[in-house]
Amino acid sequence: EDLIEAIKRLRQAIYSLNREARERLLEAFDTVNGHFQQLFTHLFGGGEAVASTPPLDLVEVAEWPAKQRLIGERDTLGHFLSGHPMDAIRDLLGSLVSADLGNLDSIPMTERPRGPEANATVAGLVGGVRRRGDSQLFAQIEDGRGRIEAAFFSDAARDYGNLLSRDRVVVLEGRLSTDAFNGGYNLRVRQAWDFEDLLGDRARRLLVELDDREGGRLAAFRELLGQYQPGDTAIALQLTIPGGQGVLHWNGQHGVRACPELIDALRPLPGVGTVKLDLRPAEDSIN
Repeated sequence: EDLIEAIKRLRQAIYSLNREARERLLEAFDTVNGHFQQLFTHLFGGGEAVASTPPLDLVEVAEWPAKQRLIGERDTLGHFLSGHPMDAIRDLLGSLVSADLGNLDSIPMTERPRGPEANATVAGLVGGVRRRGDSQLFAQIEDGRGRIEAAFFSDAARDYGNLLSRDRVVVLEGRLSTDAFNGGYNLRVRQAWDFEDLLGDRARRLLVELDDREGGRLAAFRELLGQYQPGDTAIALQLTIPGGQGVLHWNGQHGVRACPELIDALRPLPGVGTVKLDLRPAEDSIN
């Protein structure tokens, strides 16, 4: 009875999964069914028992956004499996951070009485957060390549503590120092930003290459942009059509809201080549 119930639960679980996972589980089901038949014959000296699955009516649904899928992997399996949420935005972070968290050794340090220090800007996902008293917060920040403990004292804890929700991508600026007890580095935070807010503030222009020689692709491109309009980020479209190419510029009411979701949605569109955000220098918007 336990084996029959297990097969029943397996069949029910199949319906809640996507096509690829269902196909894999159906293969597993066939294996279980084969063992079940052998066990039945052994226990009862013959006969036949078959646990069958009804035909599956697969419903096509939109693929989960990459970050949602990866967070689901981490929550289910305990770790990211098929990638890391930071992978999709590393190119956007290049002009924002001093180094990724796995390459902090590349930041020049200055010797101080308390040890080597440097002013640095880093970014990553918020993990665990602990509080000490009313004015001290300590957050684990990781980017898939390394991790660091970020300390928020006094004004920084008051002003930026609300940003420290799990899995939020934050950009942190402060004093980087070596951790003499545990190895690695610590960051005493002076300023902090939500990554998406900072990106929207600094995004000056969205640069996109589109090949529309087969027709219909420009319409799909504009339909997607419409979901992110209006916004403050101008668009420069390098468009190729039968017989030539040129650059189209949109701004003002035709600008878009710059965010990682827009970049992710543009890249797989048919005909789309390079997708890049042109960011303002840090002194224009952060300070």
